[in-house]
Amino acid sequence: MYQETVAGAFTLGIVARSQHAVLAARLVTALTLYQAEHGGPPETLDALVPDYLIALPDDPYTGRPFLYRISKGEEINQPGQPLRIATGQALLGVETDTRVYLVPVWPR
Repeated sequence: MYQETVAGAFTLGIVARSQHAVLAARLVTALTLYQAEHGGPPETLDALVPDYLIALPDDPYTGRPFLYRISKGEEINQPGQPLRIATGQALLGVETDTRVYLVPVWPR
């Protein structure tokens, strides 16, 4: 019974991690398209619906919407080395900032 519980929890963890990565990639793509068309990131993720996404996905880890913000210039402690984020850079993250997805910026 214990082995089944551990194996089930491990499998759920892999599924959640995979879903998280796919949903984050969709959001980053939509944010990149928005930014390319509008010259900057949206204030909120709601601006992506319905032109870029049908609906906003929930973070599979929390069951709540993905965290999103526009950086004011900051440094986030990532495993290995700190990550410096430029002012105006859009990013998706999780509550602990241990996994952050930056939205690419191309000069006009």
